[in-house]
Amino acid sequence: ARGVHAALWIQLILIPHALLLLFLIWRWGVWHAGLFITFSLAVASLYLAFELRLIDCLPFSKPIELKRGASLLPLMMLFAVVTGAAVGLQYFFVFRSQTVVIVVTLVVAAAAYFFTRHSLKAYESSIRFNLGLLSVESGTLYQEIDG
Repeated sequence: ARGVHAALWIQLILIPHALLLLFLIWRWGVWHAGLFITFSLAVASLYLAFELRLIDCLPFSKPIELKRGASLLPLMMLFAVVTGAAVGLQYFFVFRSQTVVIVVTLVVAAAAYFFTRHSLKAYESSIRFNLGLLSVESGTLYQEIDG
């Protein structure tokens, strides 16, 4: 579970943010670029913790369930509304003061830390459960023939 999280975090969050940091330092300076990247890393890490809750097995260990897509639609619509509200709050309240950005970054980073720990425990349990199901199912596929 931690390996899947680390792989996703490095590939989808760390590397793009490192590349963006180089560009932003050139445009905004070290302080503002570093502050924005730190804020963005915290938010992206929190988002990854939420997304980790949607993964229910090891990657590529079972086919996609088509029924599950219908149940995810309301969740995706809720995410769009929450994201829109978060963008508005950032624009009107957070990014008006460097002090507020620092405080919000610390709060979001703490939330990301605790929610990631909780999500990893749930994901680990889900992996164990699905591997247990796979081991039982494999016994029903094959039969020994006395020969």
